[in-house]
Amino acid sequence: LIDLGVEHEILTKRGAFYSYGETRLGQGRENSKKFLRDNPAMTAEIDGLIRSQFGLPVNLAPNISSTTAADKPEAKETDKKQSAKKKASAKKTIAAKKSDATTATDAEETVDELAKKILSQAA
Repeated sequence: LIDLGVEHEILTKRGAFYSYGETRLGQGRENSKKFLRDNPAMTAEIDGLIRSQFGLPVNLAPNISSTTAADKPEAKETDKKQSAKKKASAKKTIAAKKSDATTATDAEETVDELAKKILSQAA
């Protein structure tokens, strides 16, 4: 958004500073990106101007929120719980395969194969 805005003279860049009209977005791209994330109305306005210059429908501008679903604490907690459940399930499966194996060598091979498979799925 920032690069397109500068390219199409919607945003201005002077040195390391980016501005939209009289509003200074920030010093450097990262600070400007953070400013736009924190100001969804201005982001939508800039997005709409860029879209209109390209002849794209403006009503399709994304509804920007400062936090994504993955950033919310409850989403992170759910991810942690799901990961813990997968790991616990993997350990149970490995233990069951150990008891089913007829020799220690079979058990080691079975456990190693299952551990790799299950843990790769859990990650």
